Amino acid sequence: MLIAVKYSNTVWLTVLFTVISANPLMKNPEIEAQCHHSSCGTSSDKIQNVTVSYAPDPPQANKNVTIHFMGTLTEPIDKGELNAQFFFATRLVKNETYDLCTLLPDVNHTCPVSPGPFGFTIVTHVPPSYKIPPGRYAGMVNATDANQNVLFCLTGYCIVYL
Repeated sequence: MLIAVKYSNTVWLTVLFTVISANPLMKNPEIEAQCHHSSCGTSSDKIQNVTVSYAPDPPQANKNVTIHFMGTLTEPIDKGELNAQFFFATRLVKNETYDLCTLLPDVNHTCPVSPGPFGFTIVTHVPPSYKIPPGRYAGMVNATDANQNVLFCLTGYCIVYL
């Protein structure tokens, strides 16, 4: 479901951001999906005003989609972790924790990250429609700093019908 990148953890995170932020398959008359994404964060998160958008909207099967993540970092980040969970139906397919500072170079950032506007863009390939089985896809991504303070939290799901 992804671009070819050098780290498998980036591949899984791109899948997760695709599920969270996009309706991952439309423009095929044989497939319908209902998708939703939202913040699971609070007013005390270290990254505020989080938005996730994508282009084209809606994404198209067998084409690239560009996913934009933006927010405002309220405090510097010296180190942290990112936890990613990906579900198909009710089955947990992937549950991984990553060193945040190891991931940031893949999106053109390095630790420490200074307060202020913070964003990145991921380009991924949406698979052909015949490779997308019907069912419920869900994901959650949350990040914490070294003191376990929440940086951000996003959840999303798509229900795919044939």
